[in-house]
Amino acid sequence: MCLGDENSFYADFEAGDITLALFDRREMSQAIGTENLPIESAPSMDKVSLILNVDSVDEMYARFRDKGVKFITEPMDREEWGIRVAHFRDPDGTLIEIYEPLNLK
Repeated sequence: MCLGDENSFYADFEAGDITLALFDRREMSQAIGTENLPIESAPSMDKVSLILNVDSVDEMYARFRDKGVKFITEPMDREEWGIRVAHFRDPDGTLIEIYEPLNLK
């Protein structure tokens, strides 16, 4: 199954127990507040990110923060994406997103 199309900036592909997602770098930069930095600058426009589905973003945020993780964004609802998210970086600088689906009615 694939979500997205040739007119959007997002597509994902189910691959067994994982989902491979392709997402426009400019869209992700808006999510983490680096959209005003030059696109040529690697730190401002992440080329890869690890995105993890969790049961509760707020609980994982609190657990990770208590262990010293420095978050780029606090938990927030992204209604346009249908998810609640928070972002941080691993020790090598890789962008990591934790998310949970929103219960939109």
